[in-house]
Amino acid sequence: MVHPPRRTVQEANVDKWLNRFGQVAVIAIAVAAATVVLRPAVNQRSKRESGLEIGDRVDVSRLSLSVRTLLIATRSTCGYCVDSVPFYRTLSGVPIVWIAVGEDIGTNRQFLLGNGISPERLVTPAVAGLPETLPTPTIVVVDPGGMVMKTWVGSLEPGAQHEVYEVIGRSATPTRSHECARDVPCGMPLTEERFAIS
Repeated sequence: MVHPPRRTVQEANVDKWLNRFGQVAVIAIAVAAATVVLRPAVNQRSKRESGLEIGDRVDVSRLSLSVRTLLIATRSTCGYCVDSVPFYRTLSGVPIVWIAVGEDIGTNRQFLLGNGISPERLVTPAVAGLPETLPTPTIVVVDPGGMVMKTWVGSLEPGAQHEVYEVIGRSATPTRSHECARDVPCGMPLTEERFAIS
């Protein structure tokens, strides 16, 4: 009977290391695959998660809206909010009311300013007639009377970003993040009255 040669301690340690490395690699690949597969499902959550449905009315009386407006709920500690910043920057010239969820307005303002967004209007959910437990990020399009026209929860894929432009009645070719609105010099505030969005 022929016996296989004995392995040295060093060879045994290499085998153990390779075995552990293989296990870690399999786990890492599984986590990465789950992230790729599950992220769209997490990002494109149902409208029900915002607690709002198309046709619902929210009390926007304290906002004095005169046109279709985006209500965008963010929080400084929200990773999807950070992921959404490049899209938010393309919204120059669009009437937006920013909603500070789960933190004070000052903290949320610093988050937005630190990411190159100058919020003209920043309020709490209560002022916008929205639930305090609104998930972030959430985008709600409302008409001047507060009727919900569309909601999105989570960071948006390009197709959903295109939908936002369609619902607010804007061209689907947004301005670049470093450009200002065509008819307003950089640094000037944009007022709702400037927009005739139907």
